[in-house]
Amino acid sequence: MFCWQINDDINLKLLDPSLAISLFNLVENNNKFLTKWLNWAIKASDYEYLENYILYSQNVFSENKGFHAAIYFQNDLVGIVTLEYSSMNKCGSIGYWLIEDYNGKGIITMCCQAIVDYSFKEIYLNRLEIRCAQNNIKSQKIPLALGFQKEGVIHHAEEIRKEIIHHVIFGLTIEDYNLL
Repeated sequence: MFCWQINDDINLKLLDPSLAISLFNLVENNNKFLTKWLNWAIKASDYEYLENYILYSQNVFSENKGFHAAIYFQNDLVGIVTLEYSSMNKCGSIGYWLIEDYNGKGIITMCCQAIVDYSFKEIYLNRLEIRCAQNNIKSQKIPLALGFQKEGVIHHAEEIRKEIIHHVIFGLTIEDYNLL
């Protein structure tokens, strides 16, 4: 099983069906916070939806298109981080979420830094992007801290509980990464 030790406190484990109940409970217990920013969290209250998501994530990994990993902080499941990429286009996308109690500890920034390094040094991508809800200022600080540049806004990117959400898109190229 894929397991990646980020530091003494943080490790990542590839999603698999054995995590379904723990992940379901985590999302349920943090639903109010997560559904503020994440449309999928509304659907994740359906256990079958979550099982299908885990199967999708396993396909991404088996097809060598990235990974979806559970984030553990001091052995507690606290969120998910993802990398999906096209080896043909040499471009990838990072996604993440963390339960509210663990925000502000640098967990996501450290996970994303490891993924950025891996993406450019190990699988030789040319570009990465991160998208954040326009009003989620805390989330936008993460790509900026990692050297990503704000590239623009995608209007009407999604709808959460009948509210139109715009996304800010951040990009980092291999050239900019090498200058960091």
